[in-house]
Amino acid sequence: MNAHMTGMENDLSSEVRELNLAYLLLAQKMIRNNPLMAQVQLGLPESAMDKLQNMSFTQAVRVASTPMVMCSMRFDDEKLWNVATDSKRDPKLVGLHTAILSVCQPVVNE
Repeated sequence: MNAHMTGMENDLSSEVRELNLAYLLLAQKMIRNNPLMAQVQLGLPESAMDKLQNMSFTQAVRVASTPMVMCSMRFDDEKLWNVATDSKRDPKLVGLHTAILSVCQPVVNE
């Protein structure tokens, strides 16, 4: 493996870690702010919500270091993509319609 690839992999690993930490900290803030809304927006079961809420910063940093992206794309439905990318719709209505369709998405199983 050449040095360029190794450097690129290290950059990606660092970016994944930063994304994971940002996601965990945002999720904790959302849970503290409004647990029910956070559960709908994050699509997480109560057990995961409890773990996130009680996680210390040190634990969040450790968990964020996993080599996998922790957050998942919730737009796995073609209707969601069509609504979100339709440039002819009013942006305010797009956000509302997308939120309504997202709420209909199932919560990740425990």
